Amino acid sequence: MSSHPASEAMTWTTSSFSDGGANCVMVGRGAPGVVGLRDSKFPSLPAIVVSAEAWTHFADFLLAAPVDHCPIEAIPQGKTDLYQLDLAGATWISAPKGLVSDRVQMASLPGGAVALRHPADGATLRYTRAEWIAFMRGLNAGEFATQAAA
Repeated sequence: MSSHPASEAMTWTTSSFSDGGANCVMVGRGAPGVVGLRDSKFPSLPAIVVSAEAWTHFADFLLAAPVDHCPIEAIPQGKTDLYQLDLAGATWISAPKGLVSDRVQMASLPGGAVALRHPADGATLRYTRAEWIAFMRGLNAGEFATQAAA
């Protein structure tokens, strides 16, 4: 799977609440009309790229309804272990607005970890509990609000 062409033109940022930026949810902007998500620990993985409108719906959804349902049994030991988990049993949810093919989907994983995917191209990213908390703190603080206008 190749990365979305718009991701190459993006400037990537992390939450100011992350620990040095080495293990973070990265938010990309700078490409017209789209916003990207990627994993700073594995930057070679394809980015999730959605419309600015889909990003706004996703951010609003996260801020309104945190998710804690986790149907997967295995408890990962580290970041690499998250990418070894079989997500076949995961329950994927998304913001109820916008085109289904453009929504970021989210699944809760063991230990407070989170997986994100894009239904159109299957790009899937996984974040530890600490990474997700730092991202959510940044989102709550409005650090990514301007990305929706990109």
